[in-house]
Amino acid sequence: MRLFALTIVITALFSSAGSAQDMQVAERIEGATGSCGQPRALSYTLSQAADQVRVQPLDIAITRAEPVYVEMSLSSDTRVVIRADTADSDTDGYLALFNADGQLIEQDDDSGGDYNAMIDRELQAGSYCIRVSPYSNRISEADALTLSIGTGEVADALANRRTDNTGAVNTALCNDPTLLSEIGAALAPGFGTFVLDAEIGDGGRQDWTLVVTETVEVQISTQDSTFDTVLRLADGTANIIAENDDAPNRGTDSRITRTLVPDMYCLSLSDFGEGPGQAELVLTDTPEPPPAEPGPACSDPSTTRSFGQALLPGSGMNTVSGEVPSQGRLDWTVEVGDEMQLQFTARGDFDTVLSLLDTGGALLEQNDDGPNTGTDAQITRTLAPGNYCLSVEGFAGGGGRVELDVTDAPLQAPEDLQGVAGFCANPATTTALGQITASASAGFETNVTLADNSISDWSFDLRRETPLRIDAESDDFDTILELASPIAGILAENDDGPSGGSDSQIVRTLAAGTYCLRLRSFNGTGGRATIGIAETHTMPEPRDQTASAARLEPPQAGDPVEDLGALEGQLQINAQSSGPLKWVAFSLSEAAEVRIDAISLDSGFALALFAEDGAVLAEADGRGGLLPTGMQARLEPGRYVVEMALSAETRLRLHNILITKAGGE
Repeated sequence: MRLFALTIVITALFSSAGSAQDMQVAERIEGATGSCGQPRALSYTLSQAADQVRVQPLDIAITRAEPVYVEMSLSSDTRVVIRADTADSDTDGYLALFNADGQLIEQDDDSGGDYNAMIDRELQAGSYCIRVSPYSNRISEADALTLSIGTGEVADALANRRTDNTGAVNTALCNDPTLLSEIGAALAPGFGTFVLDAEIGDGGRQDWTLVVTETVEVQISTQDSTFDTVLRLADGTANIIAENDDAPNRGTDSRITRTLVPDMYCLSLSDFGEGPGQAELVLTDTPEPPPAEPGPACSDPSTTRSFGQALLPGSGMNTVSGEVPSQGRLDWTVEVGDEMQLQFTARGDFDTVLSLLDTGGALLEQNDDGPNTGTDAQITRTLAPGNYCLSVEGFAGGGGRVELDVTDAPLQAPEDLQGVAGFCANPATTTALGQITASASAGFETNVTLADNSISDWSFDLRRETPLRIDAESDDFDTILELASPIAGILAENDDGPSGGSDSQIVRTLAAGTYCLRLRSFNGTGGRATIGIAETHTMPEPRDQTASAARLEPPQAGDPVEDLGALEGQLQINAQSSGPLKWVAFSLSEAAEVRIDAISLDSGFALALFAEDGAVLAEADGRGGLLPTGMQARLEPGRYVVEMALSAETRLRLHNILITKAGGE
């Protein structure tokens, strides 16, 4: 892991309780570990209730990609807003909130806008642990995060804070000589046009200082870019006064138009993604007029295409494709030759919105997220003979490649699947894929937004025996995949894939027939996820042996096994051991679904669950770091043993294991 220096400024803000002079100072915690099981060296505590006394800002220097923990208490039930803000896109803050038992309550990446994280929720009186960390190791030296905590009026202010960086102070811009250039000429009316070549490396940026000697309107644009550009303009006091990612009708290029008064400014170009790339930077004193508002659908020849053939009964499935510009749309004219029911589906790598209009421009129907709250849009409607307009745009101005499917045979969930434990029984949560070709070159992939405490089903048919790999990936929630057939019932279930993360994977050879795939969340929390189905002719890579090349074995006679007792809701242990191995036992009085999570901040580890007779029931591998690695199993009444094996090179030898019975959190 590459070492870097990260400075995190922690500022806690509160409502009327406590004056500016009445402030508490965060101090190092006592004991070996904190309430999250974290090392003392990474932890701070607030000695007084956070909703009563303000907290003095705390600067912390970190030399490795390690999180920082702040333990706090609340004296009463209250709303708390926690933000991790950054003025630099290179630093992506990540927040996690734990209760006094070390149970993860909520985590967030970018809800605060841009790269800022935010948690906003009602909390009961008690003790909590906040973890703030960089999302990845790709950050520059001396970048900063600001952690803010607020209740009452301050909570409102934090929640309503501008989600772009305009007005933020960013002292990092134009301070790195290796990234800094000068725009040689001073800017004043009549300066004309400058074109500058720009190049950024992985996760980096390029800065320019520019001097304005007379008030002038300036337009700054990127063009011929090989990456998704982001422009920021800061004044002489390092306040960001303008920022743009994707300018209207310019795709992933950026544009800032602003009247500048005499001053020195900093202009910064970075990549919204991970870079690297090249671009041209254009500065001019003759701004282009803003793009005209788009006219009615199918009225602009430059954005309108013909579907190409009249639709008649028996025409089957037809597909056309195109590129929807950012902040724009793409239209198709469609001729219907006979009264018939048609299904229109817009599938893209962005969140599509589909509109159906008549020749007079009247909106007949519009859909955003299809029948199952995914990001694909779908309209099913019986149409009379005539001409119609189909219009596709991106939600919130998004854009990208889109495929428009039109069929006279709307897909419905197979009736024979609806009796398998409710699988694919609800049309509102089921997408019928029909016959799928799951080859590696033509696999199925879709994005879905799962509501809290809900499910999403996909029915599909296989014409021949096929080895499939099915993946569910999400940064928002802990995915669970289930696969069922009308003949054999539930065929497979997976919670944490082959690597012990929160993504899921099923690898199985399926006979020709009809199947239902279900996605759900372990703890009921929803969010965005990606589902992929592809044919695999090779077995998946073996699980990461991060702790030991040997398979974990159950404890032998004389091995120290710590008995945690009966599992009623949750059992947890945060313990340092003399060696890298730790065994804990628990018992169940009734059948239940059980989740086991483990964290090791210092190293990778292996995790295994054994029955009392030594049979392996579940295995997982963790790479160590910020997020827990878990495994899940349906267990009958009895006694079970969990083994956690840390890497032999680990220094802390801290085992953090949380065992949860479904419904017992």
